[in-house]
Amino acid sequence: MSGKKTNIVPDPEKAPLIRAAFEEYAQGIYTYQEIARFLDERWLKTKHNKAPSQQFVEKMLRNPVYCGVISAFGEETEGTFEPIVSRALFAA
Repeated sequence: MSGKKTNIVPDPEKAPLIRAAFEEYAQGIYTYQEIARFLDERWLKTKHNKAPSQQFVEKMLRNPVYCGVISAFGEETEGTFEPIVSRALFAA
């Protein structure tokens, strides 16, 4: 990414947990509630310092920013930051 500035920097402690949640969900055998429990057991907290909920997980797994895409005003733009998950994993 030479010459490009980034405005989003993944949290080095949370990013691996978020990636793991995407990997677990991609297996197709876990519910949002089970992924929330998985994250809570690994001490991931929301920005309000609460345990992840089913709704939090559903929103996270559908948010394209985790694969490097910014979605705003009905358009998608490639971000200039390092994605946490690949597009293939995000789509799984």
